[in-house]
Amino acid sequence: MGRLNIRGLMIAGSAVVVLAACSEDPGPRPNTTTPSLVLTSGVEPPPDDHDEFFDKVRDLEFERAVSWNARDFSRPELQQEMPSYAVEPLSVTAARMEPAVVPGPATLRLISFVEISEDRIQLEVCRSLPGEPAREPGPHRYGYDIVQTDRGDWEISSYGTYPGPLVTCDIEDAPRYIFDPAPEPNTHPVIGPDGEHVEWPGQ
Repeated sequence: MGRLNIRGLMIAGSAVVVLAACSEDPGPRPNTTTPSLVLTSGVEPPPDDHDEFFDKVRDLEFERAVSWNARDFSRPELQQEMPSYAVEPLSVTAARMEPAVVPGPATLRLISFVEISEDRIQLEVCRSLPGEPAREPGPHRYGYDIVQTDRGDWEISSYGTYPGPLVTCDIEDAPRYIFDPAPEPNTHPVIGPDGEHVEWPGQ
């Protein structure tokens, strides 16, 4: 499997972006109460030997969607699950778009599990996020690199699509979830990973 492409981290593509931190207090944080998940379609897969690693992917996509809806990328839960280099570009993407929500986390189907070495795993996943702005219709194949840390636990070190044209895939009967309560749009300024208000040039 090839090297991952950072463009997969951007909700609306891979445009070059500039981050500007505003010195003003962005005000009270929006409500970021963790929602529950409601299964709307698809089938829960039976237990699998790879669930420990696939759960890391699910957790990342859950926190990614919650933070996107809250427009708050300083949440510790997100920064625990998402590679640190990916959080800032995601917050800038949110800042340059009109406030919008996604109804739930990405729908995920495991395609392959590859043990690269004793301390590195790579999962290939079919990923779809209905309602998410995208340059090309999905779902698409994503790769998630998961490495073992010095502490002995596992964390996602990188993820995204592969270089070259985006590769579509079949989500089949993967379980689809929505958030409960349903997210509501908010116009709170986007909060970046450092807790500062993120501005898109021209705002």
